[in-house]
Amino acid sequence: MIHIGRNTKSTIVSKGISAGHAENTYRGLVKILPSAAGARNFTQCDSLLMGPKCAAHTFPLHGSQESDRDGRARGQHLQNR
Repeated sequence: MIHIGRNTKSTIVSKGISAGHAENTYRGLVKILPSAAGARNFTQCDSLLMGPKCAAHTFPLHGSQESDRDGRARGQHLQNR
């Protein structure tokens, strides 16, 4: 998901099922560009585990770029939660 405009909102809902020895993985990137001041995101990962030997993994990655007073990008921050 890439936010370009101001005050935009996004919702990501990932759902997975693992059974037996299976594993499921969600990897997501939400990027907020300097032009997207006030942008918001909600990310949710739901997994149904059927059995004691299955697993679910979630690797969200959130990135934002700061801008100076003139709107030019100053730097980028990526946060892995």
